[in-house]
Amino acid sequence: MERAKLLESISNTVSDYQIGAKPAPEHVNKWVNQFKSDEQIPLLREMDHVLKSTYFSKSNVTEFLEDRLTDSELTSANPYEFWKNANFLNIQKNGNSQHEMLKIFDECLKRKFSININACGSPAGDFIYLDDVIFSGYRVINDLKTWVENDAPAKAVARVIATIIHANGKWQIGNQLNKAIKASGKKIVIKYHSKKTIDNRKQYKRGVLWPTILPDDPNLLKYLKSLSKYPFEPSVVSHKSLDI
Repeated sequence: MERAKLLESISNTVSDYQIGAKPAPEHVNKWVNQFKSDEQIPLLREMDHVLKSTYFSKSNVTEFLEDRLTDSELTSANPYEFWKNANFLNIQKNGNSQHEMLKIFDECLKRKFSININACGSPAGDFIYLDDVIFSGYRVINDLKTWVENDAPAKAVARVIATIIHANGKWQIGNQLNKAIKASGKKIVIKYHSKKTIDNRKQYKRGVLWPTILPDDPNLLKYLKSLSKYPFEPSVVSHKSLDI
């Protein structure tokens, strides 16, 4: 009974993950069957919990982007002029997430202001780097570092917009890009906008996906004893996220 409920719950949460048929419980069951039988229920429980806490559906992403259209931190008093002048970067070297985010944002712009991304852009406008989620930050670093060195103007504001930004990734971006900006001699300011920031910096112990307790499993306890260099330290439970 519990297994069936978990399979159904997980498939419902990720119902829009792929275009076409909704992922069925049978598909989730096929995935979990690759693990040992005694591991499957605990794994399904954790997967169900994590996805409910972290999965962003397409409607969630669309709502986030629509809210940015009139976000005063971005657009000040004239949203239409801000986006009409904005320069949308399509420079992601690895992955397809930026392309997909640009497509969704383009639809939002058309509905709200009757303009599209291709009609936007001005030397006076800010530069927009869209992505779905920022984890380590290294993809953003690689993309924007090349842009700073080659294509960025002498003075600019670049805005990184993502549904979720991990705090350590944000720190890495700032640290690496500030070096590149300084070396280029340009005056470029990087700003960040997200719906949520997950603080995964170890010293703050707020990471959502770090365990707070561990099950009393003999194999796990044996493994923990082997971690002499990096011993396990339970995280402090917190639902606090940083505002950007």
